[in-house]
Amino acid sequence: ASAAPSAAVVASAVRTELATELGRIDATVSSRLATAAYVAPSAPDTAAISTAVWSAATRTLTVASGMTAAQELKIDQTKLLVEQVQTKVDAIL
Repeated sequence: ASAAPSAAVVASAVRTELATELGRIDATVSSRLATAAYVAPSAPDTAAISTAVWSAATRTLTVASGMTAAQELKIDQTKLLVEQVQTKVDAIL
């Protein structure tokens, strides 16, 4: 029987499989900055904040919402990716 691969070998294989996903989350910060034409909304004054905070006790939750279809799809895609990585790792081991 062959020896089990080292932790370094397994880690390298996992990194190789996840390279595309890691590349997606490594976007530049400047890609998320507002454009020059953006005008920030004015901040509420202390009276408006105080009113909102102190009147919160009189509010009731009228609508509860779950995940959107897009969020559920993303979770399903992530589960599939994890299964694919696990299959690759199992094949290496």
